[in-house]
Amino acid sequence: MALFVLPLCATSLLPSPQHLTTSVNTCIAGAIGDSSIATQKKTARMFIDAYNAWDVEAVMEYRAPDCHQQALPISMGKPAKNNLEYRKYFESIMPLFSNFTVSVHKEIHDAEARVSVMHASSMANTRIGTYTNEYALFLTFTKDGERVTKIEEFVDSAYSARFFADLAIPA
Repeated sequence: MALFVLPLCATSLLPSPQHLTTSVNTCIAGAIGDSSIATQKKTARMFIDAYNAWDVEAVMEYRAPDCHQQALPISMGKPAKNNLEYRKYFESIMPLFSNFTVSVHKEIHDAEARVSVMHASSMANTRIGTYTNEYALFLTFTKDGERVTKIEEFVDSAYSARFFADLAIPA
């Protein structure tokens, strides 16, 4: 015999059994989603913290083995990079930036879709002056929320093209 334990949920007085069923289903979904959303939020925060540490191992740590990162918009002509390609790219740009910091301005998490969306900006020092950029990040997670499977990174493409050209590296 299986024993099901339902989480306690605060509800108002329910006028009908239909409302009771709806409230119990909502409560169960919330309890299940709360765990994965908490893990997803933690992973997203550690993902950002890794860039603030400016450490390649930390940046790669929260990626699933099959993770791909795509710089957007597509009009920039940047192909998606798997983990090996992204590691190589990141290692090539690391020495060009110091004091790299990312600030998250807004974040939205969807446990059912396993996606987090963040509006963020960054700042760093370079040999040609201060680098600043703005991002919309779409992170897709594994079912358990502990790893990122896809990173879609919208950047300020006009700024990126100019700055990276001045820095003498491809954007």
